Amino acid sequence: MLTLRMSALVLGLGAENSKDLLLRLGLDMLGVPYKYVTSYRGSQAARLALQQNEINLYSESPPSYRAVVEPSLVRDGVAIPIWYEGIPHGETFQPPKQMEGLSILPFHEVYRTIKGAMPSGQLWDIYKSLISTDGIIQRMIVMPPGAPQPAIDALRAAIARVNSDKAYAEEAERTFGFVPQWAAGPDTPKVAQTALTVRPEVRAFLTDYMKNLPK
Repeated sequence: MLTLRMSALVLGLGAENSKDLLLRLGLDMLGVPYKYVTSYRGSQAARLALQQNEINLYSESPPSYRAVVEPSLVRDGVAIPIWYEGIPHGETFQPPKQMEGLSILPFHEVYRTIKGAMPSGQLWDIYKSLISTDGIIQRMIVMPPGAPQPAIDALRAAIARVNSDKAYAEEAERTFGFVPQWAAGPDTPKVAQTALTVRPEVRAFLTDYMKNLPK
């Protein structure tokens, strides 16, 4: 069982930011005491705060982790990766494409290692809901209502071809530090709508959670 005598100082970009919410929910599920300092202006400011020992924890996006954090802060021993958010897929989880090849555990495996069982309960349900909304449909390509079906089919086919395009992969790696993978099929609208649908009780919980910050 994880036991800390002192509170960790957690950096945030904003109380409503999904990175902040997921990090806070994870720490609350693990029972880790922490103080939350918000309104830092972006990941660059967060990395500087970590290097200057102003904070102990913050959440980084996978592209920035691969391009900046891993080859500098982690390599030099300044930062230690703790977990990443796996993507819910039915009863299981899938690693984001950007995390492949990295020896970092997803949150639920970290939780199971410490607690001896999978996460459960309200905080875990909220956590999965946020991942679904923020991760599954983080980037979308849309067409206007009433678009001709042949045009929709052509665009979906083109998107599928992009995933195996070598030139695209090379340019994306140079630009983003990873290669985004796209999914396009007849069930895409349903998947997106499901991810965007937030139950009233979840919305109410998050509204209260964002107002009551640990200090």
